[in-house]
Amino acid sequence: MDYIEKDDPGASRQRRMPIDYVKSSPYLLSFMENYEIKKDIVRYFEKTGKYAVLSHKNYQNLLLRKNALHCYKKIPMNNARLEKLKEVALGDEKSDIELLLWIPPSKLYYKTRSVFDKNKHYSKTLVFSAWEMVPRMISVMMSYEAERRTLGKLYDREKSKRGKGYFMDKDERRYGSARLRGEAAELLCYPSRFLANAYNPADYMGWDLSKIKEDVRNKIEVRLRDYYSLTTSGAGSISSLLALLKAMDGDAQQDIGPLPTDTRSVLVDMAIGSPAVCAYRLFQDKCGESSDDEVNNCVREICEGFVSLFNKPESAAILDIIYGKEGYSYYRSVFEYCADGNMQAMLDEYAHVLDAQGKELADSIRGGFLDTSNIQIDTLESFTKNGQKARMRLHFAAGYFDVRINDESVARAENIRNAFNSPFRPFVLATTSIGQEGLDFHLYCRRVMHWNLPANPIDIEQREGRVNRYKCLAVRQNIAKRYGNGKTWDEMFEMAASNEKNGYSDIVPYWCLPNADDNYIKIERIVPMYPFSEDRLKYECLINMLSYYRLTLGQPRQEDIIEMLRRMGIESENVDERLFFNLSPFNRL
Repeated sequence: MDYIEKDDPGASRQRRMPIDYVKSSPYLLSFMENYEIKKDIVRYFEKTGKYAVLSHKNYQNLLLRKNALHCYKKIPMNNARLEKLKEVALGDEKSDIELLLWIPPSKLYYKTRSVFDKNKHYSKTLVFSAWEMVPRMISVMMSYEAERRTLGKLYDREKSKRGKGYFMDKDERRYGSARLRGEAAELLCYPSRFLANAYNPADYMGWDLSKIKEDVRNKIEVRLRDYYSLTTSGAGSISSLLALLKAMDGDAQQDIGPLPTDTRSVLVDMAIGSPAVCAYRLFQDKCGESSDDEVNNCVREICEGFVSLFNKPESAAILDIIYGKEGYSYYRSVFEYCADGNMQAMLDEYAHVLDAQGKELADSIRGGFLDTSNIQIDTLESFTKNGQKARMRLHFAAGYFDVRINDESVARAENIRNAFNSPFRPFVLATTSIGQEGLDFHLYCRRVMHWNLPANPIDIEQREGRVNRYKCLAVRQNIAKRYGNGKTWDEMFEMAASNEKNGYSDIVPYWCLPNADDNYIKIERIVPMYPFSEDRLKYECLINMLSYYRLTLGQPRQEDIIEMLRRMGIESENVDERLFFNLSPFNRL
């Protein structure tokens, strides 16, 4: 802005870029939309045509470069807050968080030594900002970084780059798209009763996955003796595998051809982790007296979501990185990944917090899958050449930034909320104040990041109240640590209620647990502050004011009461107990 004002003093109504804009977002001209200051800048360049100045080293961080994005180059964060968010949500490149397609269950049924065990206490992150551009920026930058660590690795490995770059030509097919088709998708959705009975999670709690596979394999081998004449071949088909499963489930009309050579391993992984088999076990309990057809319909509805999930290029890249693709069928990788991901434990926990039955439960779980979306942003190439904006994909992170009030934006916001309250992606949700009241985000999130500090301390309470709710993630993770010997979530909460209540109200153990120790998993408040900035003083003031506001909650003219208390010399951190009644249900004895 200084350059523009110097060159054309009448070009802008804003003499300087607000410092809080600069502190809140890198690559400002890429992410600022509908801001008057950007409109002034656009008008200036359209009038003067002096776009070359944007390539100067002093201004090179104002816009992302499409060429660098296409080749999956590492894009500097150029913002300390964004660097902190990347550390919290993605970790370093050794943490492998980008390889997760769902949050590890709070209670792992077995040990796998996989990326899920490595990040077993992971949490989603909820980010609040004062500026509309921040959710746009976070959703793009975090999703791109996650994709760079997966698809970007494959792009660097392959000699042929066709279809593997970030942006696709019209005649290119994106790498890894829709690998589960036809019979492979049908296999993922097949709820085998035989395989459901071959593995009972309650019998193997705490075991190592390799030991479980050995035991389940022995059970399957016994059943396969009825089909001793079957042959295996590297050219064996999925249709033969499906026919075998249907025959095992009692359909004697099946014509079973040559089977894939890895049939036994596939069946073991399916018994333990197939979405359809795990969902079948779940809905046998959650559908009550319903018929098999109703159970199967619920299973199929959920499995359609999993087919969509594993057909995404982002998912295909993850599985290729973990298991390799040479001589390894994709559906085989899917079942192994599901077993490593404790699929049954994940679905059981999700069903417990949704607290629904039958079709309602199936609809709710299906609503937890969010399709990859995209938004348009300016790049150096589009801005300087007045070309087409770049379409950036959003999957690892999402944001509430569409301010239009129409059916499409409302439906999208609801879909994002449902997905964030599921174990599936997005793992980061960035929002403005529209997300801090009346919405719950607690089912899989215990981290709140205050990108910009609010002016009112009550807003901090409102923001953090989004994740501090009934049976929230922090409570469930602590319940699992203390009472993980219980076999179901109902049993674990019953054990906690019996041991933890000790005269406390019914808020224990469903909202909080007493007797926190060093191993207690807490709800996290993250406030990134620049050194020597006013943020630290502002934060201390807000925290001190919280005590006053809690004292005056529900009272008219709160500001007048607070000012009166100050004049009386009553400090917020040492409020006289005579001034209030303690109505906390947690402290009721």
